[in-house]
Amino acid sequence: MRKKQDLSVVKDHAVKCLSWKTATRDDNAIAKEVYDTKSMDAVYGLTDITLVDELFYFIREQLGLLDKWERIQPNSIERVLVPFHYYLMVYLVKIVYGICYLEPVADVLCKNEALMKLVGFNAYQIKNGSCRRGKKRIKNGEPSAPICVDTLGDNIVKMSSQTLESLFNGSIRALAAVGTFGETIMGILDTSFLQTTKSFPGCGKTVREKEVWSHKDKKTIKLIEEIYGFKVAVMICSKSKIPLAVTFGKIEESDNSFTMKLIGQAKKNLEGYAVLGKVVIDRGFLDGKDLWQLHEEGIHFVVPAKKSMDIVKDVYTLAGMKDKEHVFFEERIEKVRVKAGDARSTIREGTTSAIGVSGLMSYDAYGPEGHDKKKHSKAFSPHPINAVWVTSWAKRPNQKAGNGPVYLTNMTVEKPLKVVDDYDDRSLIENGIFRTGKQDWHLTHPPKKTAHALKIHVYLTLMMIALTTAFREFKIKEEEKEKKRIETGIERYRRRIVAENMDKVIVFIGCSYGIFYAYELSVLLGGSVKDCEKIMGLEYKKTILQKYDLPSP
Repeated sequence: MRKKQDLSVVKDHAVKCLSWKTATRDDNAIAKEVYDTKSMDAVYGLTDITLVDELFYFIREQLGLLDKWERIQPNSIERVLVPFHYYLMVYLVKIVYGICYLEPVADVLCKNEALMKLVGFNAYQIKNGSCRRGKKRIKNGEPSAPICVDTLGDNIVKMSSQTLESLFNGSIRALAAVGTFGETIMGILDTSFLQTTKSFPGCGKTVREKEVWSHKDKKTIKLIEEIYGFKVAVMICSKSKIPLAVTFGKIEESDNSFTMKLIGQAKKNLEGYAVLGKVVIDRGFLDGKDLWQLHEEGIHFVVPAKKSMDIVKDVYTLAGMKDKEHVFFEERIEKVRVKAGDARSTIREGTTSAIGVSGLMSYDAYGPEGHDKKKHSKAFSPHPINAVWVTSWAKRPNQKAGNGPVYLTNMTVEKPLKVVDDYDDRSLIENGIFRTGKQDWHLTHPPKKTAHALKIHVYLTLMMIALTTAFREFKIKEEEKEKKRIETGIERYRRRIVAENMDKVIVFIGCSYGIFYAYELSVLLGGSVKDCEKIMGLEYKKTILQKYDLPSP
């Protein structure tokens, strides 16, 4: 005869196996519970999880995103043992921690009890795992983990492209809703190669020239190099350096095929909260019909022209004419650091000058689709466009006279150096997103060797770059700290945040937690701390209890 189960045992098992609620922070409630009962479920040092704690609070309370993430469930997952958003949360924590590959996640994250509790797993799941599968492979004495890294990789790649894009764009809209970007934005567009091996499934192929030193010829020669992989195109906000839109394709796709996709998505993400007023784009994005569409939508643009274009020759010719209505000259003296970062670096003065030319009529492609096909017709009417020619650059003293770039723009060029300065900001995306993204955020290390897995990893990584950048700015404003912290970068920020919380602990009771200084927890438990009496005075217990709205002893 089958033994009847006790109802309390069934309920306890259900709570242990089905409690999948993300832990929430409530310092005052936890302080009261500890003060009244002198007990807690668990307590840990905080240095391991501070990176995640306040970020989760920001994402949940300030942006309202965690509740939306909890509703994500890919259709391809038929049997649900662990809700998908738990895999998502662990993978996002992996990105924030800067973990390059999946293997270290098992030891660094999954076996970290405090961190797994913060993500939402309960003590039973952390100790025994989410299921019995794989128990035999665990070595004797080795702690279990709520999920294994193989399962994490298998599940995270089941997210569809539509869900992935919605996740990224929803995060950017949430940032726009809280005023992260201001009212009017200048966007910066650029692309970057994500190189892979030739055997990487789904990769594209292109060729490029590569300069190498020839020992035989005793000079630099150009070689044709085949490269394989993918391409990511991003638009960032020039002020906040936060990605506004992203798209993904094969490495051979032309940059200008991404232009209107990025601009259209950025406008949707900002709609109702901010306006895209200007875009700065690289030469690869140059396309007359796209520029005309931007002009028609009231968006200013700055893009370098190709030297072979007729309009560039016209700029060279007209720049020397004394036409005050269409030709404008501006220069300034700048202080430039030579050998920046070197102990022998010095500051010298240099001249930057530019000539603006307005009303140029020699860019035939500047118009709607097919506009330039009628250029040989008598009825053809070209559209005017402005240009700025950089004649000297303080940053490049060795530049040959007259060899500077020519920028095309629909902005006024009466102050041509303003156009030059706008384009100069384009380096922000090369250094702040692509270089940092590949070195510190491991942008090129997907969870699986597939094109879709790489796309998922790129989108999620750029999303976390956006959220952590906004979070740091939020913390600066909230804590009224010095402004220089905004430029510390993710690596320095990780070290600093750990150092700041070495004397703090996190206390779990049920599905809630609180964060306290170690001496505060001692007082809540009824103890005394002599050092506090020396530093804070005889009334230190009263001060601590009042902080958490508790009665004095």
